[in-house]
Order: sequence, then C-alpha cells, then structure tokens
Amino acid sequence: MHRFYKSIEDAYSYANRTLLNMLLQDQQLLPRLRSLKRFFFMSQSFFVTHLLDQAQSELRKSSKSASVLKLQSLLDLALNTDLHGEDTMFREDVRVKMANNGLYDWLLKIISEKGAIGSDVGEGGITDSTHGAEGRRNKDEKPLMGMFLSIIRWCWGVLTTALAIDALMLDYHVKFPLSLVISRKTIVQYQLLFRFLLHLKHAEQTLSSMWIEQKTSPWRASVPHHPELEKWRLRVFLLRARMLAFVQQILAFVTFEVLEPNWRNLEVKLAKVTTVDQLLRDHSDFLDTCLKESMLTSARLLSVRKRLSSPTDPEH
Repeated sequence: MHRFYKSIEDAYSYANRTLLNMLLQDQQLLPRLRSLKRFFFMSQSFFVTHLLDQAQSELRKSSKSASVLKLQSLLDLALNTDLHGEDTMFREDVRVKMANNGLYDWLLKIISEKGAIGSDVGEGGITDSTHGAEGRRNKDEKPLMGMFLSIIRWCWGVLTTALAIDALMLDYHVKFPLSLVISRKTIVQYQLLFRFLLHLKHAEQTLSSMWIEQKTSPWRASVPHHPELEKWRLRVFLLRARMLAFVQQILAFVTFEVLEPNWRNLEVKLAKVTTVDQLLRDHSDFLDTCLKESMLTSARLLSVRKRLSSPTDPEH
C-alpha cells in the first residue's frame, strides 16, 4: 500500500513539474503577465492617453449607445502607435468591453455589501394596519403608487445613464492551459484595478483641460467693480488646483507605491516557484494585495465613493 501511494505521489509531482515547465517556458507565462501589467496597470499609459483623446466624442455617449467596434479600432490604433518592441506582444488578445454596472456598484456587489436597499413592503404590510374605507383606499392606491414610482425610476434611469467612459474596461483572452493561471476570476480583478486607474486618469485629464478654459478672457478679465466675482474666481482656481493635485497623488500612490512594489515581489516569487499550486497562490495573493492596498475592498469607503460619484436617489 505504501508503494502504491508513493507511485501516485511521484506521478503527481512529475505532472506538476511538467505543467509548470509548460506554463513558464512553452506558454510564456511571465511575458503574458507582464503584458497584463502593461495594459491593465497602465505602466505604459501612453496608449491610454492616446485612446482617451481619440475616442473623446464616443466616450461621452451613454454606455449603451457607444460603439464597441469603433472603440476597439481606436484601441488598436493607439496600441500600434504607442507600443514598441516587447510591449507589442499579445496586444491582439486585448479587447474593449462595456461593463453593465458602475465601478463602485460592481465592487460593492462583489464584496456582498450591496443589500436590499429600499426593499418592498411585505404583502399586506399597509392594509393590516388600516381598517374600513381608509384601508380599502390605500389598497386601491397602492398599484397606482407603484406605477408612479416605476415611471419615476425609468425617467431617472434615462437621465442618469452611465457614460461610456464610466463603463469602459479591457478584456483579455487566453487559451488552456494559460487559463488555469489567467482565469476569469483573475481577469475580473485586473479589470477592477484598470477601471479605477482609468477613472483617476480621466479625472486628471479633465481637470487639466479646465486650465485651458480658465485662461480665456472671461476668466482672466479684471472686474474691479465686482470684488465678489474676483474672490469667486480665485476660489475656483484654487479648488481646481487642489483637486488636480489630489487626483495625481492618488494615481501616483496606487501606481508607484502599490502596484509596482507588489509586482516586483511577484516576479521574485515566480522565479523561485516549484509547483503550480504555489504559482496560483502567489498570483492570487498578488491581486488580492493590490486591491486591498488600493482601497478597493473597504465597503465603507466604497459606499462613500458611490454616493459622491452618483446623483441622489429621487426616492430618498
């Protein structure tokens, strides 16, 4: 019996080493992971800036009306223009995709923090506490009220439809056996980080472009007879500058203090990896650490961000 178990263990170790060698050598796992870092972590962010400039009109549309094919062609153009040498590897595996939910809604859903907010009243919850004509009136008005609220929700949804820039994300396709490491779960984690960085990058670009508008004559002309207007313009200038500095600091923190050091640690671990299980564990730990240190797993913080980035619910 001992020899039987020993044979199974030896066969498992041999298969593990063979699969690991296939992933690292034949399937070029490390170059694949480096390409994921370049595309999703914006370590080479020139193509992102180029894409945002070229697709500006398309990204201002709603996420449902924006053309994914056009955005894909613009992404290919940006990649062909701005990437050279090793950076061009596996660029054909990168695809544009539109998310169905906002970033913070998606994160809250993933960490199971999005509960039944504003849940419906239980059956008979209104009529049980009322009697006679008043109870019958409430019962008759309930369908009308539900219809009215449905119309409000529909109109509000039309007015607050997510823009394409808020739903834009990248997708990455690999075949087996690479899909064992670069699975759909890990791709989702890469997408979350990419959307957060893209959000910061877009905010930085928007705030920077405001400086051009604020250099025009309506903003720079002297109005000595209206000191209140002078003070208001000064406050606007200071607010824009402080907001831009804050966004740049957050972007620099996530990029240089979180993603880059953790990536270097992952490369060191992958150089010493001996089993596929250890490889999968190290890669998963790397992504979990990046999400945590980027403040994307705090339910309380995500709730605040969601409230700040979305209009107030008309029902509240």
